[in-house]
Amino acid sequence: MAYVINDNCVACGSCISECPVEAISEGDIYKIDADKCLSCGTCAEFCPNDSIHEACRHPIFSLLSSARTT
Repeated sequence: MAYVINDNCVACGSCISECPVEAISEGDIYKIDADKCLSCGTCAEFCPNDSIHEACRHPIFSLLSSARTT
């Protein structure tokens, strides 16, 4: 599953040079191209703000999953 970058991203650039397939694009908040992402997790390891997560493990999905258990 591809990785995603959340709103905590400060566009520091730490992840871009680490991506082996250049799946990350610059902007106010960086974006990961899910079609290019290998799900290797290298970008997440180098993110100083813990802003990069596997799409299925993104914090919002955890909240949504726990809300559905009623």
